[in-house]
Order: sequence, then C-alpha cells, then structure tokens
Amino acid sequence: MLSVLSRSTFLLGIATVFNYMALLVFARTGGPETFSRYLLALTVATALSVIVNYSSQRVFTRDVLETGSEQRSFNTIMSVRLILGFAGIVGLMLWGFWSAAGTPLAAVFLIFYIFQMNFMFEYHATNSQLATITLFEKLFFCFTASGWALAFGFTWHIYGLFLIGSVIALFLQFRHYPDIVRSFQFSPVDDIRRYAKLYVDLVLIDLLQLTYGNFSRLIIQHKKGLLDFGVVSIGFQIIKIASIFQTQVEYIFRPQTIKLCAGGDLIGLRRHAFKYFWMTTLPTAFGSVFLILLAEPIIHLGFGEEYAAAIPTLQIIAILPILVNLMRFLEMIFIGLSQYRINLVLNLVTSFGLLIGLFVLPSGSGISLFLWLIVAAQTVYIILLSVVAVRHLTSQKNGKQAP
Repeated sequence: MLSVLSRSTFLLGIATVFNYMALLVFARTGGPETFSRYLLALTVATALSVIVNYSSQRVFTRDVLETGSEQRSFNTIMSVRLILGFAGIVGLMLWGFWSAAGTPLAAVFLIFYIFQMNFMFEYHATNSQLATITLFEKLFFCFTASGWALAFGFTWHIYGLFLIGSVIALFLQFRHYPDIVRSFQFSPVDDIRRYAKLYVDLVLIDLLQLTYGNFSRLIIQHKKGLLDFGVVSIGFQIIKIASIFQTQVEYIFRPQTIKLCAGGDLIGLRRHAFKYFWMTTLPTAFGSVFLILLAEPIIHLGFGEEYAAAIPTLQIIAILPILVNLMRFLEMIFIGLSQYRINLVLNLVTSFGLLIGLFVLPSGSGISLFLWLIVAAQTVYIILLSVVAVRHLTSQKNGKQAP
C-alpha cells in the first residue's frame, strides 16, 4: 500500500509541478485579468463536473456490491455521465456567452470529466497506471500550452491544447480496460433511476462541499470582483499538490474502508484508521506548514510582484488540505455504513451556515475574513462528522455484542 501510494504521489507530484509551471507562464503572459478569467472558467467547469460525475468515483465499489456486476455498474455510471455531461456542456457555453467574466471555451474542461475512468483504476487497484497517464497528459499540456503562451501570448488556443491533452489521456485510459469499454451499452431507464435515487444524497454532499472552495470563490468574485477572485484562486491552485496526494490516498484507502465498515470489522477499521493518519494526515500537515512559511517567496518568485496580495490568502488556504484529509476519511466511514442522509444533513448545516456568513459579510471586508470563515465552517463540519461517526460505530459494536 505504501509503495503504491509513494509511486502514485511521486508521479502526480511531478505532474503537478509542471502544471504549476504552466500556471506561472499563463499568469505572466496573460496578466491578472486574463489569468483570473481562465481560473474562473476552470472553477465553474469543476463545479459542474461534480454533478456530471454523480459520485461515481466514491461509490463504484459500493455499487458493484449492490448490483453484483462490474459491467452493469460501469454502464450505468457512463450513461448517467453522458446525459448530465451533454446538459453541462450546453449550460457552460450559455454561461460563457451570457457572463461578462466568463467564456464559452470553459466547456472543454468538462469533456474530460464525462469520460474519465478513474473509478475503474481505483476498483482494480491500478492507481500507478492512472498516475502515469495523468503525468503524460500534464506534460503534454504544460509544454505545448506554455510554449504557445510564450510565443504568441495567452489566446483561445490554450483551451484547445487542454482538450487535445484530455482526449489523449482518455484514449490511454480506455486501452487499460478495452473489454468493459467495448461491452458498454446505454443502461435501461430503471438502472439509471436506481443509481440516481440511491446516490443522490452523496451528490448533494459533493455539491455542498464545493461551498468551501468553488462556491465561496464565486461569491468572492461577485462581491469583490474578478481580480480578488484571481488572488484567492491562486492559493487554491497552489494547494492542488495536496489535492493530488489526497486523491491518491482516497483511491487506495476508500475501497478497504468501505468494506471494513460494511462488514462491521471495527478492529480492522481501527488499524486501518491508524495507518491512514500516519501515512497521509501527517505528511499533509507538514506540507501545509511548508506552504505557510514559504508563501512569500512562492508568490513573489513564481507569479510576480503584481500578485503579492495572494501571500496572506495562501497562508490561510494552506490549512485546508489538513481539514480535507480528515473529512474524507470520515466520509468514507459514512459511505461504508450507508449513512448518506446523516452525512447530508450535517453538510447542509455547515454549508448553509457558511453561505449565509459569506453573503452577510460586507463587500468592503478583507479577503482574509472570508477565508477564515471557510476554515471555521469546515472545522465545525469535521467535528460533527467525528461525533456522529463514533456514535454509529459504537452502536454497531454494541449491537454485535448483544446476545
């Protein structure tokens, strides 16, 4: 497990470094306004991708246990993605034409999310192969897009190069599982309805969790303007290296966590949790401290003096990867216990509290105040998850011990 995590994280760490280098080129060649517009398109497309994915990454293992057929679950997930993805592309293009700050080219960011098969790599524990494909994709985009931006400036061709890289990555993913791809058939309405109904709570949870990142930034953009949105988004882009690590962590730990909870193996779950914390939470904490201490040289040397306002925002945002790491493990437990509705209620409480707080804050408030409110809301959510998870696990243990 440790060797797989290390290899995958190493490969994706390299990919993230090159992706970060491309962002630096975009920031310097495009300037604050053009770069902020690019980040806004990426933010809106990522938010829509949560709906398109319909929690497939998190529930594929659970759904195969539900249906008893890997092919059937694959067909259903891809059918749902195709339906929602088409609607999402149309919606993004309309938003791009309607919004003064948006661009219809944002639709290219969504295409990859419709067809990607990351849930298959997680299910078959072939995460290293997925990491290799992702590295190739990022290297292609970094060199081609950065080269274009340096030679001709930041133009619409950057979006086209992103699309080409996505198509290549998807082709390589399909080659790993050709049989299941060739056997794909559009699912019957009953299967689609079953899947949509069974996991709608998780989709709502995923959307509510965007409150801490994408939606909060969109509110900041609405209240503070495009340039302040760009300053905050730079911080979120920098901590993406933590999200890459966290994604690999979930690929590796989620299937076993779900199986242990579903099977009621509390002793195994306790050992699994200890392994999760020392292998993932501690390294994440060290990374956060590193970002906090080196925020100033990272911004000044990387993005330039004109982005200096991003320094204090990065120092606050750097706390979020630790909170996300803890939150994700607790949510794995809730999936294993099939307690989606309770998870949803807890998320509703904290997410709506955060949204209300962000809307109530005066537009003249400093960006730091907006960000500290995000950190506080996510901390409260983790505390609530912890308390409820312990109660359910304790209840499950007592129920097994009862004569």
